[in-house]
Amino acid sequence: MAQKIIFTAGLILSFLFTQAQKITTIKGYAPDYIGKSIEVYEFMDLLSMKESLLAVSTVKEDSTFSMSFINQKVQKVIIRSNNNYSYLYLEPGKTYELLLPLHDKDKPYRPLGNYVTSVFLNLDSNDINQKIIDFDNSIDKFYARNLVYYVKNKQKFLDLLKTYKDSVYASIKNDSSYYGAFVHYSFVDMDMSLYTNEKARQYIFDTYISKYPVLYDNDFYFTSIKKLYSKIFSQLDMEVNNRVYMAILKKNPTLIMKALESEYTLRPVFASKDGKMVLTHSNERLRELIMIKGLSEVYHNSEYPRTNVIEILDSVSKFGKYQENRVIASNIILRLTEITPGNPAPNFALTTKKGDLLSLKSFENSYLYFHIFRPDYATSSQDIELLKQIYQRYSDIVRFVSVYPKNIKANKKNAQIIQSIPWDIIELDEEDNFFKTYKVNNFPYYILIDRTGTVVSAPALGPKPNGELMTIDKIFYDIRKMDEMIKEREKRNK
Repeated sequence: MAQKIIFTAGLILSFLFTQAQKITTIKGYAPDYIGKSIEVYEFMDLLSMKESLLAVSTVKEDSTFSMSFINQKVQKVIIRSNNNYSYLYLEPGKTYELLLPLHDKDKPYRPLGNYVTSVFLNLDSNDINQKIIDFDNSIDKFYARNLVYYVKNKQKFLDLLKTYKDSVYASIKNDSSYYGAFVHYSFVDMDMSLYTNEKARQYIFDTYISKYPVLYDNDFYFTSIKKLYSKIFSQLDMEVNNRVYMAILKKNPTLIMKALESEYTLRPVFASKDGKMVLTHSNERLRELIMIKGLSEVYHNSEYPRTNVIEILDSVSKFGKYQENRVIASNIILRLTEITPGNPAPNFALTTKKGDLLSLKSFENSYLYFHIFRPDYATSSQDIELLKQIYQRYSDIVRFVSVYPKNIKANKKNAQIIQSIPWDIIELDEEDNFFKTYKVNNFPYYILIDRTGTVVSAPALGPKPNGELMTIDKIFYDIRKMDEMIKEREKRNK
């Protein structure tokens, strides 16, 4: 009897735990991804946008997939498969049914990856995704009907916009949900497209930001913050900017915070009470967040010492006043120092066998393909022979550079392999910072950097087929075709 009571109690506790831990399910169809993994990631924070795996599923032979996981809040997530990605919003305890296409039909297919628009099936009309879709459609309709007045009669357009906003706010009165915040901060984007001067920036802050808390889980809030405080240090007047710069040289976050108090939208707010000035809003949480953002923006600016920026962020990650900001600072450090697609490639100073000095600037307006290898590895000779064929086809659009570590056994075979390479080749000490900076942990290793100095892929594809039978040759082919399309378009437009 006692065992039965314990067993029953266990079932009840298990049921209550399941109810407390909201389970969200994503299922659907992906006919172009059969046998591939479908992965769902949440954002660790909405400033660094670092991702954390939530769930994974494999697409079955009948093209279906399904996954369930604990989800305690409304949040934006990203779905990835086969280098493609899509976004959706999740509500706790709900089930979402999707159709995942290979690519959007109105956009060109890119083998390096595509944003695809996932199609909702049987979506609840009250779901956050449907509400966002409906609101976006209402904004599109407003612009379609009234944008002509922005040119002909701007004041009439602004009056119509105010009327539209008032009607929307009336429909979400007292709505403190994710959707209510979404609507509120969507208007920031609208207003920022209409006003560009400093006074307008203050108006946007006073209207949309100052009276409200920092919403760490709402991507629309962070979209507004990112726009409002874009390159914030350069927006400061010269005297405050110099104070921030000197504080960075001194590695002192407290001095940066003090300097930022001079910025209208980050200053403490006081009001008169009983004949005394009383602090009503410190703005300290926002100010600390914007300091982190500003530091992340100047990290790649050669005028600011990178080691100082990282040390300040590290200090904030450990001793920052607000836990959420500490997490963001920690993630920003990882984001700045990792080699990931879309990030600026770290600079380097490399000397070729011919004595030429190469840096990232040496490859402006050209793709750069690093081949990092060991001549004493059995596969190196075959890899290089394949690379030579690719080099002959694409050397006009891609610069090749081979790098290998010193202390390779000196013998005739290794020397022949090195001498056979027709492009720039560099020998580096095994402890050289280049290997550490570019996270080279195995050989061969390939890195592709685009014409703007942005990392395309690291590791990049090599000359031999990967699991999907793709090689770097296909990537270079697509780059050339894209170049030809752009040139043809420019020719037609002349």
